[in-house]
Amino acid sequence: MRYSSCICSCFLCLLLALSGCAGLQRKVKVELLSDILYAQGEADASPALFMDIIRGQKPSDEPQRAIVIVPGGRIPEGARKQEMQRKLAHSLAQRGYTCFLLDYRLPALNLSPELEKKTPFLERMAPALQDVKKALRHIHDHGADYHIDPEHITLMGDSAGSVIALAVGVAPPESASVPVAAIVNLWGTADYFPELFGAHTPPIMSVHGEQDYFIGYSLTPALNIDTLCRKFSIPHYFFPVPLAEHGAWNAVVHDRTLPELIDLFLSDVISEP
Repeated sequence: MRYSSCICSCFLCLLLALSGCAGLQRKVKVELLSDILYAQGEADASPALFMDIIRGQKPSDEPQRAIVIVPGGRIPEGARKQEMQRKLAHSLAQRGYTCFLLDYRLPALNLSPELEKKTPFLERMAPALQDVKKALRHIHDHGADYHIDPEHITLMGDSAGSVIALAVGVAPPESASVPVAAIVNLWGTADYFPELFGAHTPPIMSVHGEQDYFIGYSLTPALNIDTLCRKFSIPHYFFPVPLAEHGAWNAVVHDRTLPELIDLFLSDVISEP
């Protein structure tokens, strides 16, 4: 099977080789800020929404790079408290990032077959998309308070959370609350909205297991994203994980762990603040 040109390119292989233990050398202390309100409850019955912040304490006064994490799992409450997402955020914070883990309204996925046919997927996802856009706007507008670079925000999700992150991140500028600088797609899919991709779409990183049959068939969802990225000349860092199933949290590609791969990707596509 032919994989993405990005992962097969000599440039990326050289970058992986030269990166060495750079991520480990950048580890810093980490702090947790819990239950931060990012959206008030509104008249349309949307609830008050909260996030947790896990961030590194950099020795300098420079703003940190922000990663907004949309957790998957379809858990009705406490999405931002899930163990694997928090572990990943902690590891990224050790590398100098500020991570925002969101609670949000879950999309209406469990519809009857008849109603599902009548309801477009993006319409079913609308509450979740609105919440993530609210979070992006809040974080952007309070960039100085959170000590982050508001013009270089990364949007990341896993599984169902990645579907939401992709739908928000790849959309045309006129539909976005805040343009994102990069997207990290962890075993998600964009098969429901390929029409949203275009030259405006930011760089994307995809990690997907070869034995993942939970969303799509094997690597097909990531390969479809790769095809769209090729069409519009969007940088796509595609990391297939041999033998991995859905939720490849312990993925190791080219001797790099998941946090190291994310750090490598973002260090390459986003300038230091």
